[in-house]
Amino acid sequence: MSPLVNARFVSLRTAVSGLFAICLLSASALISVAQHRAPLEPAIASITTGRDTLDKVRSLYGQGVERIVGDVRTLCYYVEADRAYLSVSSLQHEARVRQISLTTLADVAPGCQAAKVNGKHLTLLRGLVLGDSMGKVVAVLGPPSRTGKMPMPNHELVYTDYKIGAALLTLQYERDKLILAAVDASPE
Repeated sequence: MSPLVNARFVSLRTAVSGLFAICLLSASALISVAQHRAPLEPAIASITTGRDTLDKVRSLYGQGVERIVGDVRTLCYYVEADRAYLSVSSLQHEARVRQISLTTLADVAPGCQAAKVNGKHLTLLRGLVLGDSMGKVVAVLGPPSRTGKMPMPNHELVYTDYKIGAALLTLQYERDKLILAAVDASPE
């Protein structure tokens, strides 16, 4: 092969390799964007409403404190690392989780401190955590479907709602910090 032909071949091979690398980077960026824009699941603390059962909750966090009021069975836990309360409910005649809440409001889940979850930080959707600002939440989840103020003794709360399929995610903030996240599989 002549030196000129060889030089063109090397140049062409280098260009093709560079183009291949650009295609791989572009594909990986598109996958990353697609994953970020993937549909939200109605989940908090690795539990998904409408899909998971209280047995899965027990396998993740232990027995919890169980309460039955009417037709609703609830497990609750105190998450020491987050100083938060996790509450998970299902209907007695259904196996699937219907409601999940994670909050730093102590008066929302009295009696749950007996069921401690040690050494775990619990996350919400897409890596959000209690204490995040409303701006960060909107940057991650997009604009809410509804926003308002919630009157509560000794607290000035703002809430945002997000529709997630048939479920409703409600987030509450105090002084621009996320203090409660709740997802309800049956918001009717």
